[in-house]
Amino acid sequence: MTTISIHAAVIHDLQKKQHTQGDDSVVLVERQSLHESNALLDKFAEKVDYDSRNASRVTSTCGSFTRENTLSKVIASHYMSNGNQNIEADAFLELSKEMVRALKKQMQDEMMATGGYIPVLWYKRDNKDYLVIGLVNPSSGFTLDPTGAIIPNTNIDNASLRFSVSIELAVFNQHLNEDSVVQDGNLDEDNDTTNLISNYVRWTRKKGFVAQYFQSFVPTAIPLNDGATTKEIIKYIGKYLDHIIPETYEGRKKLRYSTEQQIYGLMSQKCRSEDTVNVEEDILPIFEALKVSNPELFPQDQDVITFGEYCENEGYTDYNSIFNPKQSTVDKKLKVDIQVGESISIKGTKRDIDKATSLVVESQQVNDKHYKLMIKLTEEEYENIKRNNIGIKVENKVIQDE
Repeated sequence: MTTISIHAAVIHDLQKKQHTQGDDSVVLVERQSLHESNALLDKFAEKVDYDSRNASRVTSTCGSFTRENTLSKVIASHYMSNGNQNIEADAFLELSKEMVRALKKQMQDEMMATGGYIPVLWYKRDNKDYLVIGLVNPSSGFTLDPTGAIIPNTNIDNASLRFSVSIELAVFNQHLNEDSVVQDGNLDEDNDTTNLISNYVRWTRKKGFVAQYFQSFVPTAIPLNDGATTKEIIKYIGKYLDHIIPETYEGRKKLRYSTEQQIYGLMSQKCRSEDTVNVEEDILPIFEALKVSNPELFPQDQDVITFGEYCENEGYTDYNSIFNPKQSTVDKKLKVDIQVGESISIKGTKRDIDKATSLVVESQQVNDKHYKLMIKLTEEEYENIKRNNIGIKVENKVIQDE
């Protein structure tokens, strides 16, 4: 059985109304003492730890240790001022305040953000130290008294933990050390072990969503469900194809479309498996295959601008991203073409096809299977089809409960 030992914990409070922005939009209520260890706090820590290990397959590393108003810089600065990479219990309260002040700065720039309780936990599980910071709805049955203590009748199991981030401190420290060496310019490229760092940032998320400002607060190297990056990558993919495919080529539109759809299909597969898209490893090979398979357009002796060079020229610097594509954004772009028989064709975006259709396998006996494509219709659509297609076959079926 997993045992959790809490080193220190405190729950601060960020108060913000939606549709507000700016320095005065967020009120920070800092607690002046750590929480005393009790059963409620233990229960809450166990819940957060469990959720952080089970709620999401998506993990990451920190993207920077020097960016202002970030969790990673607060911790790195704390280490530097102490002269070692340790967190001390008597310094944890002040450290937690610095973290929440940085989070406040990130939150105040987000118009739609709303405040809540900010638990900051430092604990040990399986001989590993973890730091967790999150945001809890204040109206979820999770309540505090004016001093910040958890009220005894709080139902923590039903607390609405909107999102949190869990950081395995030992690996964070290792990454910080290697990042510092790289910045100092003392690392031999042949001995670069940064890519051996395992992901140590793990999300807890509600309904698959972690606010962008909270991801920027870490900051995460691999954005989670990143709609902004998805849109930008899609935009520059289209612009790049328009740039390299000659305008005089008769099949230009078709070639551009097929290449885009191949990329969107890859992104869609990544969405379903909750995997990241690595632009260099996943998308650039598709551009290279396009050039190789069309030698009449891209002769081998002709220099064709790369995707990276094109993006640099356009002022877009995040072209070499690793990101989690946003499903709804990709599905609006990915086209589906279903062919049935010799003359029936159903076309549309994946988003609309998924909403309206489903493949069904009917099997009453082991060797008696029937395959059907079911399309859901509104009453208006049903009546329009009947009215505009005189003589179409109509079956009335009554489905009885078994």
